[in-house]
Amino acid sequence: EYMGTHLLRMAAEMNLAEPPGRAQRLRAVFEDDDEAWNSIAAGASEAAAADAAETVDATLCVECKEPCIVLCHECGDRLCGVCFAALHRKGRRASHKSSSVFEHNATDAASQEEIATVAQLVSDADLASARIGFLPEDTGSWFLERSKHIPMRLTEGERSSLRLVRSALRVTDYTSTVDAEMKPVKRIQAQCRSVAAIMNGLVSGVDIDVGREVVDTMSFEIEKVPQFLRRVFEVARRHKIMNPERMRTEYGKMIHMLQDSLRAEVKEMLGVSLFKEVKSVYNELVRLGAEALLQDPRLPTATMEIFAEGKPRPQVDREIKEKERAVEALVKKHTPSGVKAEDIRQCIYSIADNHAYLRGNRDPVIKVIEFLEHFFTPDAYEEGFSLAIQDTHAGARLTHNHKRQYYFVKQSLVLWREILHDMFRLWHMAELDLLDPAIPYVLTDTGQGLHRIQPAPRTSKAIQAIIVKVQQQVGEWVGSSVVHMGDKNVPSALHFIDKYNQVSRILNPIVITINRIDELMKNGPLADYIDTSFGGPDALRKLILADFFRSGFDGSGADNFVEAGSCIDGRLTSAWNWCQQLSSKPFYRIFLLCGFVGFDGNWD
Repeated sequence: EYMGTHLLRMAAEMNLAEPPGRAQRLRAVFEDDDEAWNSIAAGASEAAAADAAETVDATLCVECKEPCIVLCHECGDRLCGVCFAALHRKGRRASHKSSSVFEHNATDAASQEEIATVAQLVSDADLASARIGFLPEDTGSWFLERSKHIPMRLTEGERSSLRLVRSALRVTDYTSTVDAEMKPVKRIQAQCRSVAAIMNGLVSGVDIDVGREVVDTMSFEIEKVPQFLRRVFEVARRHKIMNPERMRTEYGKMIHMLQDSLRAEVKEMLGVSLFKEVKSVYNELVRLGAEALLQDPRLPTATMEIFAEGKPRPQVDREIKEKERAVEALVKKHTPSGVKAEDIRQCIYSIADNHAYLRGNRDPVIKVIEFLEHFFTPDAYEEGFSLAIQDTHAGARLTHNHKRQYYFVKQSLVLWREILHDMFRLWHMAELDLLDPAIPYVLTDTGQGLHRIQPAPRTSKAIQAIIVKVQQQVGEWVGSSVVHMGDKNVPSALHFIDKYNQVSRILNPIVITINRIDELMKNGPLADYIDTSFGGPDALRKLILADFFRSGFDGSGADNFVEAGSCIDGRLTSAWNWCQQLSSKPFYRIFLLCGFVGFDGNWD
């Protein structure tokens, strides 16, 4: 309020219009009024109108309206570098003859440089794979299937809804209140009371008059209220999927609350359903009538990540420019009449968010697999760096020789890689299992307190399919392929999501430490310490990795001997157990010198 008062005073002194207040923003959320938000965050529509008013210019690319540099003789089109490379990448167009539009004026050095860049792009037979690193040759089909489970990036109005939901969930003790030993009738009463309190708090936070009406009528079946509640919870779930490190306590409360709200007794009492399917990129493009965008060959360029490491600044600037041109070209081409360009742009940015998610969560696994293959071989090992483990020795509950342990570690890492690569689809199925009224849960004491044990048929079936795929990739399978789901080890799909969201938290510190050892060697005293204590940087790397590959995959970490071992979930339990023991390792100081703080991240 203090800042807002001064902002209003400054606006008056500068003769500016009064900025939109909190009430206006929140009412825009409640009404789901996109027009209100567009007026609040003005600017994009004016820019789009200006773009649409541009006249045809022979010096501009026919696709994206950027300056053209290439003339295709067969097509007769003048194109910029990005559009020419994308449209003439393969098929019959790859053989089209072209020339520079500047060939009669070859004194323009910048143009000649860009022409050389285009030639390089055209000669690349698989532009998309080279840029992103994991796309198949048929990028259109990949994007089509992937987009069905990529959540949409939140808009400005949805972020306001998110803050409201997080604030409500942060102060509630829902799970500890309702998941307690009590009679079934008392428990249903507690569920209804707690769910109604959260719902009314959300409504009152947006419009106190509507909240008062809910209390007076004792009903949520008021105009727009059910739609508003479904929308805000969908926004929170979507945000969590794209940002697994966020809402670490609030998400569990929200899922449990939604589970209970869908029970027949509670739903009948409240009179509303709070479930809404997560908005995906594919569904949004279909709604807008722009699904053809997913087949456009410029989409890989428009969604690629740009890394500055090891590149000169001009190259980075050029890649940024290419990406921006590709985005604008897609927006201009695939925005139907009556649809806002910003909606299409939001879909493209959401796909780019998918690539960032994969880099942050899946790519650490890929890096550790590369470490395993670079520093170790299955058929031989250096003295002191064997991966062999022995049952009962150093806490191990498995017995593997070096070769068997090598393949056990590798197949475990490959399995994690495939699960994280497909996590959006698995998360979608997990929520369908969790929020399916036909699959009730049972509150049971698992030995670690009361937990909701609930089968997850969709998620289990998808995991089994991934295991079969991994078994085909690695050949010989070591250990058990049992997947615990809906039992005391993994009570529900919610625990499955939480377990595999920890993989990047476990592996990232290891990857960072291994990569930063060379930086430590540039410091004289630290280099002497590494040489005298560990035998050099390579020996240090092997020591860290060998210890992780042994103790992080030895079947340890379970509560009892029977439940430990080589099952799918036990492998991850062993890795987490290694993390708990890191402070006792001889190389722990190296982790600290490389910036290590902890595996558990930041609990916001």
